[in-house]
Amino acid sequence: LEPGYYLIECYVKMENGEFHTTMGMLEPLVVSQDTSGIIPPENFIPINISSENGIVLNDSITAGTQTFGVYFQDQKVYENVVGHDVNLVKLNENANLDSLEKWMNWMDPKGLIDPAPEGIVFLGGVNDMPPLTMGYFTAALTPGDYVLISEVPNASEKKLLKMFTIY
Repeated sequence: LEPGYYLIECYVKMENGEFHTTMGMLEPLVVSQDTSGIIPPENFIPINISSENGIVLNDSITAGTQTFGVYFQDQKVYENVVGHDVNLVKLNENANLDSLEKWMNWMDPKGLIDPAPEGIVFLGGVNDMPPLTMGYFTAALTPGDYVLISEVPNASEKKLLKMFTIY
C-alpha cells in the first residue's frame, strides 16, 4: 500500500440486511513510509487473476498448510462497483455452488448475508488490489473439493470461479 490513511471494513450483512460495519467492524489503518522488514514468502502456490483470463491456477495442490501468492495482472470495476479478488472456499458434501456464486454478490439484497450458504467454509483470500501487485494468504487444507471465487456477479461467466480437488 502507498503511505496514507485507509479503512478496514466488513461488508458482510446481518440477517436484517445491515452491514457488519454498523456493528463496529470498521478499523482505521495508517500506512507509513517506514519499511516493515517483512519479506515475501519464498515458496507459494501462484494464482494469477485478471479481467480477461479470470483466475488461473496451474499448480497441483496437496493437503497441509499452504501459502498462496495472488498476482493481480490487472484490475477493473465490475457491475457491483468493486474489483476482482480471490476467496478460497472449501465445499462440504451438502454445498451448492450456485448458491455460493449468487451469495458472493453483495449488491443482491440476499448476497453476503450472514450466515454463508450451508456447506461453505471460507479459508482465506486476498481482497481487490491494484494492477501488477501480489498478495499472500495461508490456509490449512484437507482432502476435498475447493473453489477459488471472486466477489463479482456471475463469477463463473467471467472465469472468476475455479474449482479444484485435493486427494
